[in-house]
Amino acid sequence: GLLTSGVEFESLPAALSLPAESGLYPVTLVGVPRTAGNITVNGYHTSVFGVTSDCLLEGLPSVRTSGCMVEVIPSLPRLQLSTSLP
Repeated sequence: GLLTSGVEFESLPAALSLPAESGLYPVTLVGVPRTAGNITVNGYHTSVFGVTSDCLLEGLPSVRTSGCMVEVIPSLPRLQLSTSLP
């Protein structure tokens, strides 16, 4: 899942199967911010065969930032309209 700081954030679990000798492999990590405000993605968390690891973006030599900040805006109200057309 994603490692974040700032607003309350629910990181959704992801599972994948890596092919042997696949090299770089794209993975999509998803989560839901629960409140408005600023959130910073600092890295990611993995668990493989029960061994957990946290990887911070600032520790990756190919990444030139220590995190990615996003402004979360308040949720919009839901609008529902019912009509009967003549």
